[in-house]
Amino acid sequence: LIQGVFATREFNDEAIDSAIFGFTSALDQIFKDYVKNKTLQKKKEAREFNLEYYPELLRRILTYPGKLEDIFKPIDDQTYYLLKSCLFPLLETITWLNKHNKGYNQTAVEYVFFNDNFIKNPREVYVMKEINSVKTHFEILNFKDGIDLFKSFIINPYGVLFDKHDDNLAYDVELLIDALSRRRIVKNQMLVLEAIEARWIDLSEESLTYLDNPANGNCLNREQAEQILMDINDSEDREKRIKSLTEVEWLQKQVFMETKNFTKLRISQLNITQKGIKVAANSAYGIFGLITWPFASPLIGNAITSAGKIYGIKLFQAVTVDVLEKKEKEVQANG
Repeated sequence: LIQGVFATREFNDEAIDSAIFGFTSALDQIFKDYVKNKTLQKKKEAREFNLEYYPELLRRILTYPGKLEDIFKPIDDQTYYLLKSCLFPLLETITWLNKHNKGYNQTAVEYVFFNDNFIKNPREVYVMKEINSVKTHFEILNFKDGIDLFKSFIINPYGVLFDKHDDNLAYDVELLIDALSRRRIVKNQMLVLEAIEARWIDLSEESLTYLDNPANGNCLNREQAEQILMDINDSEDREKRIKSLTEVEWLQKQVFMETKNFTKLRISQLNITQKGIKVAANSAYGIFGLITWPFASPLIGNAITSAGKIYGIKLFQAVTVDVLEKKEKEVQANG
């Protein structure tokens, strides 16, 4: 729509007004479809806001006297404003409200694996790059460049780009990966102690002594951990279990009558910790989704909720790259 107006407005005085009218009507229908089966407070006020605010954003873009490319790749403060504060909210809102938006993962599965038109009808890809930077710019990629984008980046279900290389991830993803890593360690410690507690009767006197008197301050050493795991006949993931067991702190055990009681307490503490980490990580969605927070972003919020699946996305990406490369060769072969 925007491209069409920029191409015709010089010789068609009604191009801008006609485009805004058509956009407003379409937006109204999209909004009605969106709220039809949803419980939304102040629907009337929300509709009135949408039909006033977003057409105004579109009007400011369409009345810019320069080239559309100047907005896509800002050349000054005005074009930066038009991109970041006008075009991006328009695209974001349409994406969120449109009932035909299946999300990236579902679209990619259908588009890459099950859609025969992938070769017959290659599509352009619309990308807002470096969205949290003053270098923000908008690109419309051809089929070949779109394939290269799929190979190079992870795109979460709401279109947020994450560089696939670990040294260049979005900061919120790094925080989540750190939290997930910490939770994994704590959870492994809890599972090891649960195995010991369940097989307590099999522990030798020597192992019980180790639990009463850890070699490394409040922690077992490797030899002690190996002996305990041998006693309970736990050989699965040996190195991981030894590492977990040697990192468990046995603080204040002297206040308990039996070490087994302390073990139960440590299991409970570790379980609370790992669940707490999970809740804290998930809470990041809340702050980014809180519209009254100055740095709120629903896109980042939804990106965080999918961060727990990031390794699954990477696996899917690896498979997709193989398919895309084959498809690219087919496209080239077909001219």
